[in-house]
Amino acid sequence: MTDSSNLLYEYHEKIETFLKFDEINIKDAQMALPSVRHYWVGRLMFHKQQIQKLKKAKDKAAKTIKQKLEAESPVSLNIKTINDSILSNEVIIKIEEEINNNELIVEYLNKVESNLRDAQYGMTNLTKIITLETT
Repeated sequence: MTDSSNLLYEYHEKIETFLKFDEINIKDAQMALPSVRHYWVGRLMFHKQQIQKLKKAKDKAAKTIKQKLEAESPVSLNIKTINDSILSNEVIIKIEEEINNNELIVEYLNKVESNLRDAQYGMTNLTKIITLETT
């Protein structure tokens, strides 16, 4: 498994652990939900920030590669050849892969945050139902 796969699995496990609740611990889960949601929004923002850093690193690497190609080439290279060389460079490929992995994690965390928001309403309604059943 790749690092992003491991991270997605780790995130999934943490979320699954939190979402295991029953009538006994629903009030505790309901009270903890805002802080849990805040934690996952923090993770979401961290990965968005990582994407921005990686894009800047990719641009910087591409510029360096372009300058190196132009300086070392005995003949003048056309822009398509330079761009193809940049895109096939191992460093650029690795950075692009990291960007894609982080984008996948961002998509996942967006859905998690949305589900946690919905869970808050669901838990509130469930608490009201339990209260009505016990009175």
